[in-house]
Amino acid sequence: MNSDIDLKALWQQQPDMPVPDKKELFSKAAKLKNKTRNKLITTNVLLILTSIFITFIGWSYHPKLVTTKIGILIMVIDMVAYLLVYNQLIPVLYKKDAGASTHEYLQQFIRIKKKQDFLNTTMLSIYYLLLSAGLFLYFIEVADRKNMAARLMTYAITSAWILFSWFYIRPRTIRKQRAAVDTMISKLQAIDDQLTNLPDDSRYNS
Repeated sequence: MNSDIDLKALWQQQPDMPVPDKKELFSKAAKLKNKTRNKLITTNVLLILTSIFITFIGWSYHPKLVTTKIGILIMVIDMVAYLLVYNQLIPVLYKKDAGASTHEYLQQFIRIKKKQDFLNTTMLSIYYLLLSAGLFLYFIEVADRKNMAARLMTYAITSAWILFSWFYIRPRTIRKQRAAVDTMISKLQAIDDQLTNLPDDSRYNS
């Protein structure tokens, strides 16, 4: 995946955007970073608790089929791997903003956008693929204890939730996230006068 960001393309998408007030924009940038931090914390808590719960089930109920154990292992590894990549945002999100220039803010949000784009495409695809595989392997033993109608219902509900999450929740969340970050980048770029057109001695003083 090409992670390079075309700043000029982002700027051209909103050619009539007025240059915003610097202090107000910095305040909005701080709020957006705080919102992104909160989402990161929430995701960490939810996936860690889910991993612990899944591990507890595998440890306590002693599944008989090896497919169940493999399914649990795949899901736990999947969640841990996703968090390891997701948490690479921490240095950017927790960087102190005191005294930061417009250019520094802009570079921070460019890094956030690159990481989010990678998470929302490559990592999320891998996450859903492995999660689906883990769930279906896990439910083999669960469904085996039920009659045919109950088995079909188990797999149908699981499949429906995965498809709903992939085709509705995921794209909707990504669109909102990208719109917020892209808008912030465009506004910061406006104040920074599109970066590349500024002399080197004044580019970093804004």
